[in-house]
Amino acid sequence: MEELDAREKDVDERVIEQEIVQHVKEFIMTSGRDFAFVGNQYHLEKFGVEQFPDLLFYNGELAALVVVELKHGEFKPAYLGQLSAYLRILDSEVKKPFENPSIGIILC
Repeated sequence: MEELDAREKDVDERVIEQEIVQHVKEFIMTSGRDFAFVGNQYHLEKFGVEQFPDLLFYNGELAALVVVELKHGEFKPAYLGQLSAYLRILDSEVKKPFENPSIGIILC
């Protein structure tokens, strides 16, 4: 039963993500100016482990990558660990030397 619940939550998160991607311009505008959409399910890999943050933006004013993780339901501390892993990989593999450290946002 837990496996079924987990699959339903994944589906719910994907539906939310697809809606945001379809309306990415409106979503970015509500997040402020200077945001550029980089991608969804952005492929990251470190030590042979693949990671896929839900949404990735770049903020020109902050000169930083911004990861948005979408979660169904209430916040769980494990979400921070997942987000921290994304941020570490982005900062070590994607971020340019002149950019600021990446920023993470969890939307539950």
